[in-house]
Amino acid sequence: MNTVCHLFQECGFAREVWSKVSTWIAAPTTNPTNWMQTFDLGQWYIDISTSTDSARGAGLRSMVMLTVWELWKERNARVFNKVDKTPEQVFRSIQEEARVWVRAGNRAIEACLVVTARYVN
Repeated sequence: MNTVCHLFQECGFAREVWSKVSTWIAAPTTNPTNWMQTFDLGQWYIDISTSTDSARGAGLRSMVMLTVWELWKERNARVFNKVDKTPEQVFRSIQEEARVWVRAGNRAIEACLVVTARYVN
């Protein structure tokens, strides 16, 4: 069954994407291995987008919404266009979109990003 909880929390594909995002932005709360089981999407969002670092909080919330958006677009591409990406490709789309947001002036995401070999302005 294709429920919201399955799509964003339980699906192995989504969990792999979340794991990559978690490593990239150094946010343990977004790593599926740290999630509590919940069927309340609102509570899940609060749980994973809460940061102890207030400077990163807004950026973390933006990254969570960006990841959800990219997973939703991937789901729709599979259902309606019969086009599948790998988890790595979805992760790369998230990285590219985050870069676009930073270039457009989103300081919250910029504060959230960890400078790695994968992130180059």
